[in-house]
Amino acid sequence: MQNNAVKKTSVLIRIGTPIYGLIKKNLSIIFTWFIIIIVARLLKSKISNALANLTILTDKEINSNGFSFWFNTGCILIVLHYAWLIFKNYRLSNKSNFFIFFIVAIYNFLRNDNSDSLRFSTYCRSIYYTDALYLLLIMTVILIIRNIYGKNWIVYDRFMHWINNLKTKPEERKKSYLVEDLPHDKTLEHDYEKLIDEIITAVDNLHPKSSFIIGINSIWGVGKTSFLQRLEYKLKENKITSVTPITIWFNVWQHQDEKLIVNNFFNQLKKELSQFSGNSKNSIDNYLKEMLALIDNKLISSLKSLTDNIFSDADTIKDFYNEVNNIIESIDRKIIVFVDDIDRLNKNEILETLRILRNIAGFKNMIFICGLDREYVVQQSQIDNYFLDKIFNLEINLNTPKPKNYTIHLCQLINDCEGLSDDEKKLLTNSINQLFYEKKQDIVESELFHDSTNTETSTISANSIEQIPLSPALFFESRRDVKKFFNELYINIKILKKLADIDLDSYVLLKLLLFKYKWMHKNFSSKRLPLLFGESIVLKFGYINLDKLETPMLSNHDKIIIFSILKQLFPSNETNEKTRAINQTRYFPIYLNNNIYDEAFSFTELITAIEDNNLSQLIKDKISHSDDEYHLRQDIKKYILNTKNINSAQEFIQVLDLIKENLLGFVDEVEILNIIYLGETAYTSSYLNLLESKIFTNLTDNFALFMRTLNFHYSQTPNDESFKTGDFEIRSNREKINEFKILTKSKLNEILIKILALEIDQYNGDITKLLKTSMFFYEYNFNLFGFSLYYNNYKKILINHFTTHFSTIFLHKNARDTITYLDHVFIANIFDKNEQREKIIHQVNRLIETRNQWSSSDLNLKEYINCGLDNFIEWIKSIKKNIKEENLQQYSTFLDWMLTYQNKKYSFTPNESEVRQYKSNNP
Repeated sequence: MQNNAVKKTSVLIRIGTPIYGLIKKNLSIIFTWFIIIIVARLLKSKISNALANLTILTDKEINSNGFSFWFNTGCILIVLHYAWLIFKNYRLSNKSNFFIFFIVAIYNFLRNDNSDSLRFSTYCRSIYYTDALYLLLIMTVILIIRNIYGKNWIVYDRFMHWINNLKTKPEERKKSYLVEDLPHDKTLEHDYEKLIDEIITAVDNLHPKSSFIIGINSIWGVGKTSFLQRLEYKLKENKITSVTPITIWFNVWQHQDEKLIVNNFFNQLKKELSQFSGNSKNSIDNYLKEMLALIDNKLISSLKSLTDNIFSDADTIKDFYNEVNNIIESIDRKIIVFVDDIDRLNKNEILETLRILRNIAGFKNMIFICGLDREYVVQQSQIDNYFLDKIFNLEINLNTPKPKNYTIHLCQLINDCEGLSDDEKKLLTNSINQLFYEKKQDIVESELFHDSTNTETSTISANSIEQIPLSPALFFESRRDVKKFFNELYINIKILKKLADIDLDSYVLLKLLLFKYKWMHKNFSSKRLPLLFGESIVLKFGYINLDKLETPMLSNHDKIIIFSILKQLFPSNETNEKTRAINQTRYFPIYLNNNIYDEAFSFTELITAIEDNNLSQLIKDKISHSDDEYHLRQDIKKYILNTKNINSAQEFIQVLDLIKENLLGFVDEVEILNIIYLGETAYTSSYLNLLESKIFTNLTDNFALFMRTLNFHYSQTPNDESFKTGDFEIRSNREKINEFKILTKSKLNEILIKILALEIDQYNGDITKLLKTSMFFYEYNFNLFGFSLYYNNYKKILINHFTTHFSTIFLHKNARDTITYLDHVFIANIFDKNEQREKIIHQVNRLIETRNQWSSSDLNLKEYINCGLDNFIEWIKSIKKNIKEENLQQYSTFLDWMLTYQNKKYSFTPNESEVRQYKSNNP
């Protein structure tokens, strides 16, 4: 009997304790309710009269068939609604419970009092329509009992899971050839699946009295978001946990200041709790209002507040905090808040987030799971590790994936890409595997390699560096990097179009290098390329070239990576000229620029045309008469006149033909100098055969302009380099000319004389053409004084031409005009004697020796010109026999005028009276 009494007492205590707790918690509300009921009881008659006057339903409406149907429907809906709330274990707000009990109590008084004027319509027998209020009360009481004694039902969670799956439609995403930086599919098994399961098991058995904070620590890009999403999925969807927790994603980085951060967090919390408790909205709003007021008053602004109790001097806040805490406790579900991307925040945002984690949201059953890079948070927020240690209850480090996983992921992205053909996928995946795993290299353990902070370079052994193997970890730090590289590789491949045009292993490795070190691209410019790889047609890289890189400050770690890649791409011992290899000067631009040469054609088309001796046809087909013809010609000229891109005698001859046919547009003298130098040094046999038959054939084309400039160089006097000017006097150009064994000064003069002899008859005595071509035939060019002396063989050809075309040249105008416009220096040059020439040369040398500044007026040419004109007159006298009879009178007149001019010492052009006077004095 005593045992039964104990058992009964124990049962009563178990039953009574929750009721007592409920009454105690809501004592003020119950007391208020009783007071209002007593007042209502005293005012019953007035209430009944007021209700009688306010009624809008008459017997006519109530007795209609439709009213009964809608009444029954309403009752059924009330029962179903409450059944759902009972099934869900929803807690009505105190306000709702208060009004339900209050209204039913007042109705009960009125119903049982027949002395008032209030009359109720009968539903059936002794039941009124208004007795539906009793149904509302009964359902509310059942719900309260369910709240007090019933635990959350797993069947509700499973049912909601089923409903959500029905509502969720498979996401239809448009196909994209590029890869977005999206988290790993949360429905698929994760790399850290075992760790996720252990965390779920630990969380399921965790019942924190205050917020429990777990940190998921890794560097940016390793996959924290994917990890958290998979963890949430298994917490909610899988049958590991007993009761499905409430999960919240708190994306702090989307909000810019502390008020917005706090406001956003509690609004999310309110939204989730409102699904299970009617009190949550009001309580959280009150708590949030007080918290924001504190922020406005700057009461929470110091780092110390991270660990201090904020309730020490704010009882009102503490009361609201306790309300929220009690609501969370009564719901009896864990609240798991996922805080992602803390490593995107600035200092103030980090501090505000940490305060939320530890203080203002330190509720029961609250678990924060945070993704962060601890090192970044410490540096950005300027707090010590000590503070983070106090904030986080548990920290889990996500290790960087194995390097091979990066390769697997990259190959998977390639195989899943619908923008690539099956052949392209196969070639790319084979190339990547070949690059990292199939090339045999000796692994040398180098302390220097592992020390990324060591900037000493003198201790690096070139042989050791060369042996360091390539690994995906050298290029990728996370899956995010792999996705970025894939996107870059895809675009490059699509621009390249034909993988057959390249060695794909080298191409991928070059793109990896440029992905890792963006600044490396400028080191591959046409100007810097020779500094790194030399002038040879085979590009070679050695250790000594490393310091020639235009780089930011590099650690030894980076130097070794760059060196290893460049040594593999451009080995210093490579002698074979492999077809289309990356280390070929001609083909390297294909790899660097993805085969883009110009909008009209690709590098491959250009190189193929060069190799097939078909470049002229390419120019005619794709450039001539195009909208951008000039620039396209310039682009081809720039490439083809680069002597490193001329690899055979046939290609050398092709370039000569293009210049000769003017298919490259204007080619300046320095550009032709480089081609001539190539012929002198590399293709001597072909050059000799073509020198006079194809290259130098006239005095008007691009090669003719080169001959004129080269003759200027040869003839400049004095010959000291310090006195010379012009493009050919640049040291590099001068050195090339000095190496000429074939096109020497004498050979050039020989070629020019042959050309002149063939062309001069076509001039027909045109003095303008004769003057223009005279610049090709300077034997001495006194550039400092603006004066030159011609070759004797040139003078002989010109004197013969004067003799043949004397009438055309000197007699086509009247004598006065001819003398007025006569070029005295030119005539004196043609008819000078050796004695006068030697005097001029001697005078020039004397001026150079005695002075250091000169002008054209310093050279005294009067005697030289007068002697030359005297010789010209003697020549005129000597050719009388060659003058036709019909021209003799003009000849005699011109001679008289010249003699009169001579008599005046060539000072002023004579007039007719002076000529008559001279003739009378000299019959």
